[in-house]
Order: sequence, then C-alpha cells, then structure tokens
Amino acid sequence: MIKIFNYISELDCFLINPDYKKITEKLNLSEVAWIGRHFLLESSASENWMSKNADEKLAKKAVKLGLKTKELLVISAELFEREKDASFNNILERKGFWTDVLSSLELSADTIFNEAIRVNSQRRKKDEKYLQDIEQRVEEIRYVLISNEKS
Repeated sequence: MIKIFNYISELDCFLINPDYKKITEKLNLSEVAWIGRHFLLESSASENWMSKNADEKLAKKAVKLGLKTKELLVISAELFEREKDASFNNILERKGFWTDVLSSLELSADTIFNEAIRVNSQRRKKDEKYLQDIEQRVEEIRYVLISNEKS
C-alpha cells in the first residue's frame, strides 16, 4: 500500500507523500485530481477539492518550518457538502472527518497503476501527449516496490 498524503498538523494541511509523488511523476498522473473525482462522485468540482492557495498566514508558518508553500494542500471542505440546507454536518465536522480520512489514505499500487494506464489510454485516443512505455514504467515501479518490501 502506498501512502498518499502527509498531514502537517502545525499547518492543518497536507503534503503529497514523496514516494507517491515519484510514482505519479514517472507515470504522468495527476497527484490529487483523480482521487478527488472518486471522493466527489465524478463532480466537476473534483479538480479543486484540495487547494494549493495558501493564505499569507499559512505561508509564513510554512516558511518557518522549511516547507514550500506551493506544495501545501488545504482541504476544500465546502466541496463535500451536497446541499446547503440538507447538510448533516457543519463545515468543521466535515473538515475534521476528511482530515482523518486523508491522513490515513493508502492506495494499492494496482489502483494507481490502473488509473495511470486508463488516463494514458485516453490521452492516446485524443492525440494528446502520452507515454508509449507506460507498461514498462509500471513494471519498473512494481519491481522497486517489491524490492523495498523484501528489505
């Protein structure tokens, strides 16, 4: 299983886990948008379920911790609300819930690989930039993951 996010409690935000980041870069896969589509049931808002726009106060704290502000991800809890009048949980409860979920989120390598292959196939069909060697890349990553498990 691959951990997706690292929670930074001092800032109440997330960073992409470095191991996951390496995989997404090698497979040309967006880091968070595809996960948001699953959480938000294919909603058009899924592209923005986590914000990279750190406010000034958050940015100052991040710099003091030696973090790059452009890498911070803040949950957009309001996007998880279906209908304003029918909401069962207030925004703080929703934010707390999704912070817990994302802090512990791990995905199997196969889930990530399948998504990368699916997206790559769509790009190829649309004549967009795609990876001709995606299967080879998947196997290389799989080999590294298996090797790491054994050591």
